[in-house]
Amino acid sequence: MDNLTRLVRKRNLVRYCDQCGEKMSYSAVHGIYTCKNCGNSFKDTYGKMKELLESRPSLTKVEMSRILNVPLREINSYIQDGILDNPNPDQ
Repeated sequence: MDNLTRLVRKRNLVRYCDQCGEKMSYSAVHGIYTCKNCGNSFKDTYGKMKELLESRPSLTKVEMSRILNVPLREINSYIQDGILDNPNPDQ
């Protein structure tokens, strides 16, 4: 992915806190957005998948899709060669 594509993706993925309106920081390792102003946080799809797989490692992609109510194609974008990976590490 070239630098322009990364810049556009990063710009589109900025999240703002629904409690105070401040820009949220993102932890790509954990898949968590956190507001430094008020402490509000939430997990994105990657964070929810990671948490679910840590508690139930034998789940299939189809089961994860149903539990998280996320399309299978989105689940597939996070799993490459059987390994969970965050496709947006530069957020």
